[in-house]
Amino acid sequence: DVKDPYAPPDGGWGWVVMICAFICCLVLDGICYVFGVFLEPLIEDFKVDNATMSAVGSVLSGVIQLVGPFVALLVNLLGMRIVCIIGAVISSAGFFFATFVTDVWLLMVLLGIVAGTGLGLMYVPAVVSVGYYFDKRRALATGVVCSGSGAGTFILAPFASFLLIQLGGWRGAMRVFAGLCLFCVLCGLCFKPLKKKPKKLKHRQCREMKTTQRIEEGRKNLE
Repeated sequence: DVKDPYAPPDGGWGWVVMICAFICCLVLDGICYVFGVFLEPLIEDFKVDNATMSAVGSVLSGVIQLVGPFVALLVNLLGMRIVCIIGAVISSAGFFFATFVTDVWLLMVLLGIVAGTGLGLMYVPAVVSVGYYFDKRRALATGVVCSGSGAGTFILAPFASFLLIQLGGWRGAMRVFAGLCLFCVLCGLCFKPLKKKPKKLKHRQCREMKTTQRIEEGRKNLE
């Protein structure tokens, strides 16, 4: 059988893509779900009530999911690699600059909206990428990538507590998380675009498939 040059590799470089997508999910969901670790230090620093500061974390979680449809359009226009890299840079900048603010509403903009948008830009390419690189093993690859969310929550929660103690506050710990987001630029670079089937080739294959079906139907009728 002649191997289709446009078929998903179903392995090879696809495993690298799967690992990078796993790391992206680990970082972005881990940071999102461990916001509660920063809650008390943030409340003490900004002198606000629990509900106001919790809203910052809610905005962060909500924005990551709300930007999904727009990110899907960008992926179709720019590709997974560029969108993931842009998201990593935006989220890193949002977390980093949030460490210099003293107003809770500005914190909500930088940490919730800006960083949340960046994480959302990373999330869609990370989840979608394995679908392009895998066919028979797609379920396995997708499962591994999605498990990054749980691994991130499991790993980054104690890591955040450790950073709060060692770095003397939430600002230093948040800068480390900004560095983790920036590291995902390297993961985004690994989302190498695959060859796309030319439209003429697609039409030719469709005609060949229809011709084959007609021949098979003719044989069945003769039998």
